[in-house]
Amino acid sequence: MAKKKNHRSPQPEPQQKDDRVSTKELVVLTTALVQLLAAIITLVFILIRDK
Repeated sequence: MAKKKNHRSPQPEPQQKDDRVSTKELVVLTTALVQLLAAIITLVFILIRDK
């Protein structure tokens, strides 16, 4: 049986820094989630209070 050749792309391996989420992106994501949660809570509060 002939051996199968392992064809790998010549692309260099991605750097570890590129794979991880940067601290700045994490802060922006957390801030956006907190603002979304606050908006939902405010909307629910207004809807409940108006009844």
